[in-house]
Amino acid sequence: MPNTRAKVKLNKLKLDGWLALHVGAWVRLGLTDISTGAAIRTPVETGRLRSSRLEKMRYSKSKITGWVYTRVVYAGWVHDGRGAIVPIHAKALRFVINGRVIFAKRVGPSRAQPYLSDAAVAWARKKRLHVIRGSITG
Repeated sequence: MPNTRAKVKLNKLKLDGWLALHVGAWVRLGLTDISTGAAIRTPVETGRLRSSRLEKMRYSKSKITGWVYTRVVYAGWVHDGRGAIVPIHAKALRFVINGRVIFAKRVGPSRAQPYLSDAAVAWARKKRLHVIRGSITG
């Protein structure tokens, strides 16, 4: 029986484009899943933090990177917690709640509520991926 050979030439640019398209779509779906999971886990008082989630993707020659993030200033304090707040130049803190003036020598600390990282870890486990120091790898 004669040898039969087939030679296939793949255009690297077309292959890269195909991979980027399909892997990018998978990353986009992952970002949406993580964002939805974060919304479910976000602690709610006004709803501003929950509705502020953003998604971003970046393509380079060797990788596709995606982020779920927020621009709300206090998001880090909610996610990571914070220490006590104490007055610096006064004897007490002063704030108003429901029209009532309140004085306090300190407020907090506030416990961490890692809604975003918990959502990312849950998604990674569902997809059987590894989480290493805040990054998800295949």
